[in-house]
Amino acid sequence: MSVSVSGNYFDGKSSRRIPVRLSSVDQSLHLTGEGIDRIVPPVLLNIMEPMGKTHRRILFRDGGYCEIAPMENPENLLAALGHRESREVSWQFNIKAVLVSLVLSTTALALLYYYALPQFTTWTANRIHPHFMDKASEETLSTLDKQLLRPSLLSRERQQSLENRLQLLLATAPAISEFTFTLQFRSAPSIGPNAFALPNGSIILLDELTRLLDDDEIVAVLAHEIGHVSARDGLRQLIQGSLVGAITAWYIGDASSLLASLPAAALSTRYSRTMESEADHYGAILLIGQHISPNLLADALRKLQDIQQSKASDFVYFSSHPLTADRIRQLRQFKAP
Repeated sequence: MSVSVSGNYFDGKSSRRIPVRLSSVDQSLHLTGEGIDRIVPPVLLNIMEPMGKTHRRILFRDGGYCEIAPMENPENLLAALGHRESREVSWQFNIKAVLVSLVLSTTALALLYYYALPQFTTWTANRIHPHFMDKASEETLSTLDKQLLRPSLLSRERQQSLENRLQLLLATAPAISEFTFTLQFRSAPSIGPNAFALPNGSIILLDELTRLLDDDEIVAVLAHEIGHVSARDGLRQLIQGSLVGAITAWYIGDASSLLASLPAAALSTRYSRTMESEADHYGAILLIGQHISPNLLADALRKLQDIQQSKASDFVYFSSHPLTADRIRQLRQFKAP
């Protein structure tokens, strides 16, 4: 039985549209129109997959093609020509197959995000050369200095005192020779009380934090930051948050796309609860080694939380170090030296 539909023919050489009639004749396509009368066997046709409600397109070997509107039911003509849609195309128009595919893909993405991605970022972070960490940290600090940070107004005497306290902490820390820990003093009224570590071990300490905490509490915060750096938490989070940029940089051999994202990420990175708990534990051990009570870190966290709640700021310490009651309770459980 012959099937016939209307369509438009394009020769592939000009934009001229020619109305034509497409019919099936012995499973071959019969094309008729103004100046056109040709019969083409199916093996010489390339039938494009359906794309929603758009026109169905049939390609010819000479570069010409026909378009058939959905209202013409092109599927009837194609069936008469012996064409069968692929299994994948059939699934696209099967609601059950679409739902199953959606569930499976969502499950796969969840598994990748919660299991595969953390393992991949940890593996990657542990293999990044120290030279890259130095370069990334330098670029980040340089950009922050231009955009957000100001020179510190802290007295040189207090700066030196805090630097000495940091070195005492490091003297009792496990071997972490790949990092060079330094204190960088800055001011940032628009940010508020904050301290954050860069991948190479540079710890940025803001004046606003030094006015809120006493030196022992600041040392407790530094111990916590050392824990993050030693576990490469910041680097892992930066890689995870910039995974597409990192893959692109690796593929084209250009780290600029990843480096460009570091300044904003350095202030917005949110550590996982596990990372925070591990950094707290690491810091508590360092503090005990210096005969300092880990309760000081809990006290510092409480003060910072009060500032966060009173100012409702997005930039205070816990925008990147989320506070939980569990963290404070766990720190209180450490026995004071």
